[in-house]
Amino acid sequence: MKLIKKIATVVLIIFTIASAKAQGGGGNLPPEGSMSGIVVEKTSNTPMEYVSVVAYYQRDSSMITGILTDTEGRFSLSDLKYGKYYLEVKFLGFEKKRISDIKVTPKSKDVEVGTIALNSSDNEIDDVVISADRKFIEYKLDKKVINVSQDLTSVGGSAVDILENTPSVETDIDGNVSIRGSSNFTVLINGKPSVLDGSDALQQIPASTIEQIEIITNPSAKYDPDGVGGIINIITKQKKTDGFNGIFNVSAATQNSYSTDILLNYKTGKFNFFAGGDYRVKNAPGEGYQEQITYFDLGDYNQISNSDRNWKRNGYKGNAGFDYYINDNNTLTLSGDYGYRDFGMEMNTENEEFFIYNDGTTYPSPTEYYARNTFFNIAGNYYTVNFNYEHKFKQKGHKISTLAYYSKWDANEVNSMFEDTTNVNWEQIGDNIYKQQSFETKDRERYRFEVSYEKPIGKNHKIEAGYTGRFDIVLSDYNFELYDYKLDDYVRDEAQTNDLVFKNYIQAGYGIFSGSYKTLGYQAGLRTEYTDRLIEQGTTKYPIQRFDFFPSVHLSKQFPGDNQLQASYSRRINRPRGWYLNPFPFYVDKMNVRSGNPELNPEYIDSYEVNYMKRIKSSFVSVEAYYRQTNDKIERIQYLTDEGIMLSTFDNLSKDYSIGMEAMTNFSVAKWLNFNLSGNIYQYNIDGEILDEEVTKSTYMWSTRGNTTLKFKTGTRIQITGFYRAPSITSQGSMDDFYMVNAAVRQDLFKKKLSITFNVKDIFNTMNHNFISETSTFYSYNERGHDAPIFSLSLSYKINNYKNKKGKSERGGDGDSEEF
Repeated sequence: MKLIKKIATVVLIIFTIASAKAQGGGGNLPPEGSMSGIVVEKTSNTPMEYVSVVAYYQRDSSMITGILTDTEGRFSLSDLKYGKYYLEVKFLGFEKKRISDIKVTPKSKDVEVGTIALNSSDNEIDDVVISADRKFIEYKLDKKVINVSQDLTSVGGSAVDILENTPSVETDIDGNVSIRGSSNFTVLINGKPSVLDGSDALQQIPASTIEQIEIITNPSAKYDPDGVGGIINIITKQKKTDGFNGIFNVSAATQNSYSTDILLNYKTGKFNFFAGGDYRVKNAPGEGYQEQITYFDLGDYNQISNSDRNWKRNGYKGNAGFDYYINDNNTLTLSGDYGYRDFGMEMNTENEEFFIYNDGTTYPSPTEYYARNTFFNIAGNYYTVNFNYEHKFKQKGHKISTLAYYSKWDANEVNSMFEDTTNVNWEQIGDNIYKQQSFETKDRERYRFEVSYEKPIGKNHKIEAGYTGRFDIVLSDYNFELYDYKLDDYVRDEAQTNDLVFKNYIQAGYGIFSGSYKTLGYQAGLRTEYTDRLIEQGTTKYPIQRFDFFPSVHLSKQFPGDNQLQASYSRRINRPRGWYLNPFPFYVDKMNVRSGNPELNPEYIDSYEVNYMKRIKSSFVSVEAYYRQTNDKIERIQYLTDEGIMLSTFDNLSKDYSIGMEAMTNFSVAKWLNFNLSGNIYQYNIDGEILDEEVTKSTYMWSTRGNTTLKFKTGTRIQITGFYRAPSITSQGSMDDFYMVNAAVRQDLFKKKLSITFNVKDIFNTMNHNFISETSTFYSYNERGHDAPIFSLSLSYKINNYKNKKGKSERGGDGDSEEF
């Protein structure tokens, strides 16, 4: 709804200006004065963004000019002729407010209106109550904002479950996330780095602790440039009004999965104290099938396998901190987290192997059968410490802030595999024929320091500048053991034991200039980074020192007829992770090895976007065209070694590029029935060389998703969501299409203090993946599925009528308005 409000208020301003010019009120007096002020939400005193402020002549009510409030709720109307005015302040979902008898005179040219507080408005009809409800997805100049409270089907899940229903984002059967086809992106939590990376971080964050998720596909120069797809910023729930309050959630699901979390807050005087915790156990059983053929001069080696597996993601976390409001201009915050993460998979596979010679004979005859058990687990404790300080100068919007961040994660990884010979019925007929296991300790430390400065220039412009220092250190100790049947014990294999030191120091500075002229908004920035990276493996070192430059440009233009156009460009980088670079071989089993490539170059990405939005009564349509080119594309590749072992590693392709269009509409056929539909279609091209073979592929890919919500006065809400992804290609293969449908029902009780949600995920058990990998030396076909549908029941209880803090991304609605 916020996007609709934003478009509506912008259009109102355009009409206001046009009418004022046509009427020419105020005679021929030269423009001399100005009016300024700030708009806040009355109950929380929170500044409101994108509020329409329009000036009228008092004598004839002719409209003169107007503007939208900025992110801090400020507005400034300039070039006003001397005379008497009144202001109208409007925002959908809030009562209109009129400020009269404002005089602009030679003695009082620059009028400070002060603070204008708006009241939320509720409208009741026969069967439905509308309470300033926010839309599930809102569009901003540089981001999409997901309001998590509007997504019922993610209740009891993680951040990944929310993203399943989000435009621009795709998820797979194992919870891996990609943005417009790229699985490389940056995860932030409240604007700060996460202890874990990418999909691993998103899978560990309970949905019930999240207020909003920001999808930033073209970030400005202020942000770290890492990630092909952009940034996913998780904004957690917060509360900063006086007194004690909190919220408690508990959820249970089939497959022996359950979770609970609590948030508590106490604000008194100059201090705001907060604490919370969560505990999660999640199991995801599934099955798989694989056919693999390896081509040799004498014939083909065939492997067929069926597998059952179970992924587990368990963990807990506690966090606490406080805000200290020293005075109106100085605030400091100290917070910390401590947690434990336990992630792993166990898989049992039934295999048959045989060799077909060119003359048609088979060896062995009969076929060889064996069973394999594979176990993987990584677990460890982690903690973070955050310190923030902000100082506001006398001039509104003029401020400086600092950040100091430290995190540490001590992890232990265990891998084991053993095989048994069996008969055709998979019954063991002998002792174990092969056993291996490995142990790896990983100690990772991250330090981060930031200084950010903002200063308004005049009434409509602003400069920003800052420094960021990032220092990452990873120490890894890897031990590999094979089972010796003569000794009846595991023996360490020194040739496959490895210690690794990975250091990555990045220092950056940025500058941004932004402003507006009439209906045109603009922002231009440049970020410069110096990277000092070192990989030490024994006595071998792989150092890198490099300067990089990352420009960004954002433009927005309001047009008559409820139309808005946005355009942006950014340059980004994807730095290879440590295990992408580690050349030491990791033996998955006796026939499959994984290794990194220390010669990998980073990927450089040029990303362009143009977004058009139009308001149609209470609905809107958004169409976004984009082009993204990745140079030195990093791809996972497989090839057969001279020893007949399948080696998986990484290499740089020349480039890939995507050009496409994404459309979204949000509309209500009735005040109790809302639809949100989106679709994405793009042409994907790969142009490069792998293993001395030229690779040129091109295909069209598309996906669509929908969200239907029914809202009733009884406090009941029903929601159905679904998505479909068309077939796609990779550098060495392709993937079949798949789709999923979810449904949820929520009932609010006791004046919304208690909410009960029943959820069904993957109703038709269609979230299955089939894919093919193929080169001149091998062919592999894979099927992967999971156990579905998944049923869950969740309860949420609010302590002292807990309501979420309204942050900058959520102005314009009661953050807890879910009663219909």
